[in-house]
Amino acid sequence: MAKIKRTLSERSNIDRDLQISVTIEIDVNAEGMFTTTLKPEDAKIIESYGIELDRNRACRPGFFKSETLAGLCTMVRDILRSCVNYKIVSRQPIIKYYIDTICSYCLNSETGDICPNGNRSYTGDSGEFAGWKEGTAGLTMFEDKYFGMKFYAEPFMKVEVEYGNGQRKFFLEHAGWGKGTNMQWLADVPSMQTKNSYPKAKEIEGTEDNAKFFVNLIKSICKLNENIGEFLKQDRLDLLIQKTFQLENLNS
Repeated sequence: MAKIKRTLSERSNIDRDLQISVTIEIDVNAEGMFTTTLKPEDAKIIESYGIELDRNRACRPGFFKSETLAGLCTMVRDILRSCVNYKIVSRQPIIKYYIDTICSYCLNSETGDICPNGNRSYTGDSGEFAGWKEGTAGLTMFEDKYFGMKFYAEPFMKVEVEYGNGQRKFFLEHAGWGKGTNMQWLADVPSMQTKNSYPKAKEIEGTEDNAKFFVNLIKSICKLNENIGEFLKQDRLDLLIQKTFQLENLNS
């Protein structure tokens, strides 16, 4: 009877890039049992996961035997599944974030006032500048940019898993944080770019206080837009300036 060939594979249900597959040749012996022995290179990979394999008469590892073809394939798949199986070691709430400030200015060393440049006319005869200050994104006279700020923040559950070979990996999962919490408020922002847009994104512990910082940051930007957005859309900066001037007079 000709050998039966089968290619069997299993993929991790958490790390879709982790897959293991083998191609086996199946014989039927005189007793009608289906048998196969893995290729040496496949057996070596499986054993690297700490899995002990049965051996054939020639003492080669990776021997399988079953009364049915389907049963034999199931036995091999079970072993492959053991390779990509994992156990959860830890789960920790985190916030992935990225913040850039884009600006350049000087400070008066006596008053702390912000100055547009290092000219002494902004500090007086006795004042000395403490030096140029730059945002995190960097801005110089040789590299003109707009002034501003951009940031990203998103809560995740950071899951550490361990596979059969002892290898550990971290994965980020979206989770529910509870109605009314700052973490959930932050998670519900729909239009922010994802973590993949920021390869240099950092992370901080996912506490309510840390989430509140980012929630307030988002709200402050939205409030700024509430105050000036409509004027800018209507191209009526003059009205915005007049309104600001009136409010300053009322507060003085």
